[in-house]
Amino acid sequence: MIDRIDKEHCCGCLACKSICPQKAIGIYTDEKGFQYPTINNKLCIKCGLCEKVCDFISDKLNETEPDCYSVCASDNEEVISSRSGGFFSILAKYVIKKNGVVFGCELANKNEISHTYYGNIKDVNKFKGSKYVQSDLKNTYEE
Repeated sequence: MIDRIDKEHCCGCLACKSICPQKAIGIYTDEKGFQYPTINNKLCIKCGLCEKVCDFISDKLNETEPDCYSVCASDNEEVISSRSGGFFSILAKYVIKKNGVVFGCELANKNEISHTYYGNIKDVNKFKGSKYVQSDLKNTYEE
């Protein structure tokens, strides 16, 4: 079980909240508006799933040094309209072609960012562009 969660060691992904079978992890919003997990020790059964899913607590970051790869789309228009060299679009098109769905972050209105999923490339294009704020993950991990 995570005894406490320091903001310095948390990216705010809330994967721990999503995996908790007892719903013992809630959310608090700090003075700057960022969301972080908080633990209700009365509900916690100490299963350890929150620690396993957290990349910041587990030893996953220290297991091996990853290789580094660089990818760029061959379609120049795709590269220009993207922030990832067009790699996101390449992956999204592949997943959709295989009858999958693509999850991403979109600008819902001028001040709200949220995660959702789409199954067609036209809608997936809504995920393009950088968004330098914390998004509302809602139930995307469960979905």
